[in-house]
Amino acid sequence: MLLSEERRQWQDPEHILGLLELKPREAVADLACGPGFFSVPAALKVGGGGFLYCVDRDSEALKICAERLRLAGVSNYRVINTRLEELSLPPSTLDVALLANSLHDLEDPVLSLRRIRHSLKPAGRLGVVDWVKKQTPVGPPLDIRFSLEKSAELLEAAGFKVSWKRRVGPYHYMVQALNHG
Repeated sequence: MLLSEERRQWQDPEHILGLLELKPREAVADLACGPGFFSVPAALKVGGGGFLYCVDRDSEALKICAERLRLAGVSNYRVINTRLEELSLPPSTLDVALLANSLHDLEDPVLSLRRIRHSLKPAGRLGVVDWVKKQTPVGPPLDIRFSLEKSAELLEAAGFKVSWKRRVGPYHYMVQALNHG
């Protein structure tokens, strides 16, 4: 399901990455990347002069992600097996980070978002994509989902400045936040 064609119909990675305006030579992190649904298209957008960090706590999913990147001819990436609450990239490493379908799963969302913010360059962009807080045919239980407004509040509590928020597909919303500190 995580890499299925069906998922592409209700969550288009090209559209979502396009909203983040990834550019060649940027350093990007796919956070809670799983088997790399967004990783391969992100790596192709930043090209050989860019760099991709694939971060997940599931080592098996990271192996699949790395193999998919290898098969796509991508060599400018690093997989990092860690929880986001323990993320420790050097300060100001990233131009862009994407956290898709996972904010609701974090044990400490504000701590995780602060760790992400620390790794972003000044004015770096974070895109948070998550499930709308209504019943959908797929997705996590309704009671653990955050509303778009709650996600924006968590981002602001972590020191981000929300630049925009919108629906992206039938089951998801997206919030873009900037590192302004």
